[in-house]
Amino acid sequence: MEVYVDDILVKAPKRADHIKNLIEAFSLLRQYRMKLNPSKCTFGVSSGRFLGYLVTQRGIEAHPRQIKAILEMKSPSTVKEIQSLTGRAAPLNRFLSRSTDKCRPFFKALKKGQIDKWDEECEEAFQNLKTYLTSPPLLSKPVPGEDLFVYLAVSNSAISSALIREELGAQHPVFYTSKALLDAETRYPKLEKLILALAIEISQYDLLYRPKIAIKAQALADFVAEFTPLAEEEKLVSKKKESSRADKTSDEPDQPRDMWQLRIDGASNQKGAGAGIVIITPDGTLLEQAITLGFPASNNEAEYEALLAGLRLANELSIKKLAIYSDSQLITNQASGEYMAKHPRMILYLDKVQELLKAFPTFTIQQVPRAENAHADALASLGSALDTHFGRFIPVEHLDQPSIEEAEQPNLMQIDEDPSWQGPIIDYLVNENLPKDKSEARKIKLKATRYYMKGDMLVHKSYSGPHLTFIKYPQTLEVLWGIHDGECGNHTGGRSLAQKALSIGYFWPTMCQGSTEYAQRCDRCQQYKPIPGLPAEEYHMQNSPWPFMQWAIDLVGPMLTA
Repeated sequence: MEVYVDDILVKAPKRADHIKNLIEAFSLLRQYRMKLNPSKCTFGVSSGRFLGYLVTQRGIEAHPRQIKAILEMKSPSTVKEIQSLTGRAAPLNRFLSRSTDKCRPFFKALKKGQIDKWDEECEEAFQNLKTYLTSPPLLSKPVPGEDLFVYLAVSNSAISSALIREELGAQHPVFYTSKALLDAETRYPKLEKLILALAIEISQYDLLYRPKIAIKAQALADFVAEFTPLAEEEKLVSKKKESSRADKTSDEPDQPRDMWQLRIDGASNQKGAGAGIVIITPDGTLLEQAITLGFPASNNEAEYEALLAGLRLANELSIKKLAIYSDSQLITNQASGEYMAKHPRMILYLDKVQELLKAFPTFTIQQVPRAENAHADALASLGSALDTHFGRFIPVEHLDQPSIEEAEQPNLMQIDEDPSWQGPIIDYLVNENLPKDKSEARKIKLKATRYYMKGDMLVHKSYSGPHLTFIKYPQTLEVLWGIHDGECGNHTGGRSLAQKALSIGYFWPTMCQGSTEYAQRCDRCQQYKPIPGLPAEEYHMQNSPWPFMQWAIDLVGPMLTA
């Protein structure tokens, strides 16, 4: 067997030790009968090229030719040029911090296989790579016995790590690693991604993991000690609770100094409806106003009237930056665009609000708990328990008409019903009237033997079940609602729904089709019915409180017999 060795490096930290190392290396070569090519041997140098890199006394450097090849490269215009770029960047990965994140746009464009996918993201990554390579880091050599530091970085698509050593207060990189995440790994929690990055970093070392041996009854002692709070911790928690109660504005988001606050609330009860407005200036001055609505209004309409009145008042004060707070989830979400208004009056109110909001270049709308909006709530209901101890004048405005125009009332038209197949039979059973056509009169007589009148309802005789009462729309909807959504309803399917309607004594010609359509229109059935091939509910990710945590049960004492 012949073995060919490409490169052999003999190094020494001191020049005096170099000859000794060479003698030892040559003796090993002679022992195994290995030969060297004298034309390719270099002795007594302080630096040299090895495996495509420059090895010097300072450390390992990237070869200038590899860096120059990328710096002089133009933006790729073909797929082959993108492949050439990724191929030139591959030898430099060990010198690039977070190399996978830096080169990810190139691989995305290469995966699509179209050069028109070279977008601004790819060009920006290409320029950032050139800027980074103008001063590439130097990989330092670790000293035996010194402490090394591992730095981990996690992104949505890759995990990276760096091995760092410190010398004279300065940090020097030793090794870089980076790995692209698979599709399943991208959905890992952040803690598991960090553990994965650490596992990749230390995978080159021969590490052995051994379980800790439990001492007698130590498991119970550790459990009690770990989950029993210390006295100092209890005092700290109680201090935090007291400080959070004292500071009422601690939960409010930080606002710019020139931002005005508008707090609104509406109230509607048997006595009438009202609205409360509180405007807080940047220096903390309060402007208050209470509005009495002289027309019937619901709670949501009162909230909208308070918002419109507050916006009009803020516009008169020439406010440009406004933060709006309300405890109404519907109003805040409709005004911010999260919810869609369906009621005609809500649509008119929402259009009016959006029209007034155009006057404010900067504004925010946020829902707050009712406890934090107590001041505006007190104004809306004109309460007496306010958070001040001095008298003041609160202007009360009377609003006779709503801020929106009344929605147009729909025109009602009477629709004549088409003649039903039951009409001739009912006319014959009640009045004994028959058509002039003898064949039609004979058919009606034969059909009428299977029916009888029960009050105003036509009933079909049945020998295998209850007599069936014929009903029309909208009575059919009432029957289907009682069976499907009523107190004893179980949201059954269309065919079973029609069978249950038959079993309780109802019938109409389009019974099966109407029952199926009714079940398909049910909102709850669409949301919660099981879908074939899918789990009954979404999977829930189980996060571990700490890495490599496992649940276990330690039994203290002997097992009791059954």
